[in-house]
Amino acid sequence: MKFPSSIFNSPSLIAALSQVSTNGRGSLLGTLSAPYMPEFLEDGPLPNGFPWGMATTNCPDSLGIATTNCPQDVPNTGIIRPYNFVIERGTLAPDGVGKNGLLINGQFPGPTIEANWGDTFQITVTNNITGPEEGTTLHWHGLHQEKTPWFDGIPSGNIASL
Repeated sequence: MKFPSSIFNSPSLIAALSQVSTNGRGSLLGTLSAPYMPEFLEDGPLPNGFPWGMATTNCPDSLGIATTNCPQDVPNTGIIRPYNFVIERGTLAPDGVGKNGLLINGQFPGPTIEANWGDTFQITVTNNITGPEEGTTLHWHGLHQEKTPWFDGIPSGNIASL
């Protein structure tokens, strides 16, 4: 079978661009060296073998059916997870063609945030966007915005830009 203009006709399957060129400095996502994500982080207390102790996400809904949506029953591990994000313009080539974009800590996608159920995030964001300067916000995927929908991350729409 003949494959016109494909990797199957290539004498090598070695990537032509470095990981730094495609994803920025510090990002290993999409590589065989990407970090393993453990079931939970073990750098804090582990009551009953887990950071959240005996707490469970299985709680009955109004019909008595088990559900895993119990934001009111989140444990408090007492652990604060600090992160510093610097947002700036940069050029990357994730598809092999250089594109200008916004990077977080010099990489795209931005850094992985890790925590255990019940940990608290402390995230400091520095806006270093220049040429031209502009405001920015972050949109947090995977976090309950219960009673705080105005912090959803739409710039100049529902919260002030940084």
